[in-house]
Parts: sequence; C-alpha cells; structure tokens
Amino acid sequence: MHGWMNARAEALRRIRHSLRDVPGSERDEDVPVPRDCSYGVTPPPGSTEAVDLLTERLADYGASVRLVSEGDVTATIARSVDSRRSVVVPEGFPPAWRSALGPERVLTDVPRLPVAELMPQRW
Repeated sequence: MHGWMNARAEALRRIRHSLRDVPGSERDEDVPVPRDCSYGVTPPPGSTEAVDLLTERLADYGASVRLVSEGDVTATIARSVDSRRSVVVPEGFPPAWRSALGPERVLTDVPRLPVAELMPQRW
C-alpha cells in the first residue's frame, strides 16, 4: 500500500472513531453550531481598528508606515519621495497629493508600465 493510502486510511479511521457515539439518525441540522466568531471580519473603513490592521500588514511586508493628519499628507508624501527621480502613483491617486510631486516626476500605471520603466537605472 502506498504512503498516501496509509495516510488516507488513518484519517478515515480517526474520523470514524470520533463519530462512534453519534446516532446514525442524527442530521447536521440537529446540532446547532455557533457561527459568531470574528474570523474574517473586516473592521469598518477609516476606523482605528482598520488603520491598525493595515499598519500591521504593511509592516509585515517591510513597508515604512507613517500616520499623519489629513492636512499633513501632501507634505509628508513630498518629503518621503524627495530624493526619487520619479514616482509611480496608482489610478485614483488624489490630485492634491500628486501636486506636491511635480508633474515631470509622476508616472501612472495606467496603461500598465513595462517593468524596465519601473526599475531604477544603475548602469
């Protein structure tokens, strides 16, 4: 018998063992299962919980996260990319934020940019 067959047989044996005291006439609907867990619940957009979750996930990817007031966003973006020759912004990037970057430096990814245009020139 193959290894996977042994694993399958073992898994089925364990399932049967765990169900040994369940009457054959019992249906799934006969046993209520609580479904009020919070797994997969997304916090409301803009809430402190949503900002904390986004910050945590961005940090997991090694991103630098700066929390600033709405009035400081434009200046913070400008300072953050000051030494960059060009900046790629997503479709829908707010025009007020974009204005601080200088039109000659801003690229958009619509239509999609070739990878060569996104890579810094080091040679």
